[in-house]
Amino acid sequence: MANINILNKEDPAVRKKLGARLKAVRLARRMTIQHVAFHFKVSEQHVIKVESGLHSLKASELVVLARFYNIAFNKLTNGLCAVSKQNLTDAVAFEQHLQQRQMH
Repeated sequence: MANINILNKEDPAVRKKLGARLKAVRLARRMTIQHVAFHFKVSEQHVIKVESGLHSLKASELVVLARFYNIAFNKLTNGLCAVSKQNLTDAVAFEQHLQQRQMH
């Protein structure tokens, strides 16, 4: 599966909106930056950059985050991502792959 950037790196407004959404979901789940960083084995600074819109995410990364936060991928990205039908299909296929791996 290709590593597709779901967010246009040249569109800071979209990155910032998605980052704000991710932060809001994290806070609603009562999770700290430290908790998320520890779970994904990334630095706290990385989480901060994602939530502030300074770092873009690949579709596969966003699918994993959506699953971690227990929120639908489409709900998390609704109206924010200008992805092609193929990119969205790849993201959904990746999510299904993760679900199948959990069953085995």
